[in-house]
Amino acid sequence: MTNGRGGHIGELHIRVETHEQREARLQVEAEERRARELRAQEEERRRLERERKEQQRLQEEAEERARREEEKRAAERARRRAQDLAREVTIPVLLWPSGDLLAQASLLAGSPVSELSRRVGRAAK
Repeated sequence: MTNGRGGHIGELHIRVETHEQREARLQVEAEERRARELRAQEEERRRLERERKEQQRLQEEAEERARREEEKRAAERARRRAQDLAREVTIPVLLWPSGDLLAQASLLAGSPVSELSRRVGRAAK
């Protein structure tokens, strides 16, 4: 029976399969499903590995930045300490009236006189 345009109306396609064919088809479908699951698991494992490596890289970069910053701070502290040492003045504390050296007081240049007298007193003890 046709619909006037060359097509068939209400075609029915029936697929008949034996028990063995059905079992084989179900086995193939199960194997395909297992293969898809394994691929999905492998993709997930790779994704997690990529994320772990990215986190590790970011952590290493952060540690490197922190190390460089600490090196800069240490260099700045060393520079300031060197400047301070360059300005340090050592003052002899003499025993009067003999003039023997009793002690030496060390002081940064530009310190107030009160600091000088305190250090001289401490050095003379």
